[in-house]
Amino acid sequence: MPSSTMWTTVLQTTALYTAFHILTHHASENIFRDVWENPAVKNFTAIAGNDTIASNATTSKSATTPTDSFSFEKDGAPIDRDTANRLIGEALEDIRKGSDEPVELPLKITLENGTVLNKTVSVPKAQQETKEQESFYTKKLPLDVVAMLIMGVLQYCWLLRLEHALPARSRRRDVVVKEKGEMDEDREEEVVKKWIAQGRVRRASLNWCNTLFKWILNLTVGRAVAYNCAGSFFHITPLAELIAFVAVPAYKQMVFVAGAELAFQVFLVTVVGKLAGWAVQTPFVQDIIRNTTQSVVDSREREEAYRMFKNEL
Repeated sequence: MPSSTMWTTVLQTTALYTAFHILTHHASENIFRDVWENPAVKNFTAIAGNDTIASNATTSKSATTPTDSFSFEKDGAPIDRDTANRLIGEALEDIRKGSDEPVELPLKITLENGTVLNKTVSVPKAQQETKEQESFYTKKLPLDVVAMLIMGVLQYCWLLRLEHALPARSRRRDVVVKEKGEMDEDREEEVVKKWIAQGRVRRASLNWCNTLFKWILNLTVGRAVAYNCAGSFFHITPLAELIAFVAVPAYKQMVFVAGAELAFQVFLVTVVGKLAGWAVQTPFVQDIIRNTTQSVVDSREREEAYRMFKNEL
């Protein structure tokens, strides 16, 4: 296979994956923004965050006093647990987003022995985002591009050898013109397509055993050696690779899969994020979130009652 064809394929694949990484970097935090901004979800995350704070408070207090009760105050006035949950959630949300000014947790947790728990956390948003952007474009992205170029060459050779060892369709070597030297893969493909259109040859039937075997090999051995994508929960890649093995020439499969992944990421950003934002507002999902939140609250209250009962004993 001429090196020019190989490098054209590798560079096209690298360009598509570079666009994929840039899109992922800028859109990953905003895909499900509508979900996290939903009041029911914010209430749930606030209670989950308060679970951690309350647990830390109980642990700190257990060494000095046998009682597990503690109270919440805001601006010197006592507040109930639900209000504390909401305030803690808002503070944690500000901390997660970052801000230009230091974020102060707007309440105090006062233990019976007089200990006061309070936090002031500073997360400069502008500086943080600038630092992340510089780190991505000056360090991470260039390294990824170099790695994609190197791995692209190896993957190109792997896919061609895989196709030669396990051809999806039998190759009619007796009817393909042998020019001087080795015929270019795309030139051979054009000749075969032309002859099929003219009725001079019939297209060979698809060998499903070879195709499925190649697909499994590429998802196991090839993926483990090349890209090691463990931890991905769902993706378009396996389906795209299966389609590529069935319908796309070996020397174009890399570009096809890279384009499919980029298209899937665009779909994820533009459609799935909006769909999730709409779904979280439906009564069915709202009921699920409320029930889950109530379960967390009930579980925490049972744990606190059990600790109080055990300490009284």
